[in-house]
Amino acid sequence: MRSRFKKLLGLSALCLCSYFAVTTLLFTMQAKRSALTQTMDDLPILPAPKASSRPLIIAPHPDDETLGCGGLLAMATSVGADARILFLTDGDGYSAPAMFLAGQPPSPEDYRELGQVRRREAQAAARELGLQSSQVRFLGMPDRGLMAMAQSGKEYVSPYTQLDQYAGRPYRLGAMIEAVAAVIVDYGPTEVYTTHPLDDHADHVAAAFVVEEAMRRVKSRGLLDQECRMIYYIVHRGDWPQPMGHHPELSLLPPKAMVDAGYQWAKLPLTPEALAAKEAALKRHQSQRTVSGKFLNSFVRRNELFVLPEAEPPKLPALNSVIDGNPDEPVRLVHQDPSDDDAARRLQPGADICEVYAGRDKRGFYISVKARGDMGPQCQMRVDLIAFDARGNETRTTHTFSALQTVRRKNGVRAASRGQWFEARIPISTKPGQALYLQLSSQIVGVKVDQSGFVRLPD
Repeated sequence: MRSRFKKLLGLSALCLCSYFAVTTLLFTMQAKRSALTQTMDDLPILPAPKASSRPLIIAPHPDDETLGCGGLLAMATSVGADARILFLTDGDGYSAPAMFLAGQPPSPEDYRELGQVRRREAQAAARELGLQSSQVRFLGMPDRGLMAMAQSGKEYVSPYTQLDQYAGRPYRLGAMIEAVAAVIVDYGPTEVYTTHPLDDHADHVAAAFVVEEAMRRVKSRGLLDQECRMIYYIVHRGDWPQPMGHHPELSLLPPKAMVDAGYQWAKLPLTPEALAAKEAALKRHQSQRTVSGKFLNSFVRRNELFVLPEAEPPKLPALNSVIDGNPDEPVRLVHQDPSDDDAARRLQPGADICEVYAGRDKRGFYISVKARGDMGPQCQMRVDLIAFDARGNETRTTHTFSALQTVRRKNGVRAASRGQWFEARIPISTKPGQALYLQLSSQIVGVKVDQSGFVRLPD
């Protein structure tokens, strides 16, 4: 009897795995076909850098600057523009190249050595793009730790290098934001480029948050021209770019789901000289080519892609909300999330975030979330709210809610869901002039399925 039960259990597990594998394969094939049918015709052109341009590229890791903006940097330096690069981390938490360099399971010392190798590679790549060593700076924050710092606000110890600070600067969100702000003030850029908040890499998501808050602070203090724009580039998003590999004759097309979600893309056509410089710079990131050469080569294309900033949204409406899972409040759309663009989200439509709405209630902050499908009992929604006052002091609150459960807590937190909709009211006090950020993530039995970036909410 027990043997028969084991066989049935094994057969069920095999069928389930086969279902997941076939679904993933079909999704990947469909996504590739869809990506290859796109065109560049409707994308506006990003103006090429001028001699008066002062672009600042803020990269989470060495190689991100070349992948996303190598051609732009080469074109900027070719016309005499003063370009700069700021690396948030040294890329010292990547196990595969650390093991390759060490020839054994890496120790903390091996990870630190990887960081030094990647610094040297970044400097060599910058020279290929026309920059001098003085135009490149390293912040020394922990690789693969930026999201943990952003979500906790606490001091962080890298599990890879075992370090908790760099040059006397602690691994803490507030210190990182102020360090980025100081670089921005010191340089005075005309444009700041960083990774998109919907990039798949957690460090890239956190980088967008850090840079946006740093720019908000220096502008509010009158230390940066209000016309300075933050422009995004993207490195990781599903099975992108397509087709993979070295195709310098092809155009780089944006991820289709992000186009469908309404983001404002722009293309920068590269000169032959800029494309050659970018390819030469990528070859300098040898530690990464060893483990991801095909992926890096996929960015050697005729153009680069950028996401332009959106207009400042209007203020959030005042509400008198009723939390019952039926979101009929007059709220404001604050975030449009790409949907059905990942195999896990294809399998779990109730955890696939599509739209996020917000408003202000006298009893707290109100949000409603629409998923692509009905939320099941195993779906959970995590809500992070972070507020900064004029001095940069943080107020934060984090809540995790189970779908199909009505929540009424003594602290005033309310939540409910029905069908595709989830809504919550969370008490958090803010004052005029403060910045409030929202991040949402969905989970199925503790496994993350979807996540927004850190969305700055209007006053």
